[in-house]
Amino acid sequence: MAGVGELIASAVVKQVVGKLSTAIWDAIATQLKLKEDLGGLHNKLSASWMRRLKDAAYDLEDMLMDFECQTSCKNDNSPGNMPIK
Repeated sequence: MAGVGELIASAVVKQVVGKLSTAIWDAIATQLKLKEDLGGLHNKLSASWMRRLKDAAYDLEDMLMDFECQTSCKNDNSPGNMPIK
């Protein structure tokens, strides 16, 4: 029976400590304005990610344009498309 009581007490203690630590963390975060700082950091990271995605899209566009130019140049130099002298 003592084992069951210890398990119950342990579970209760874990719940109480969890709730206290959450309450303490919320109080500290509010006092230090961490939520606002984290929100600003999130916005900066999102903007940075979007900027990198935009750059990658432009790079991909350049690669596709180069590929298109190379394939059309090869087709223009085929024997049937050679300029007549």
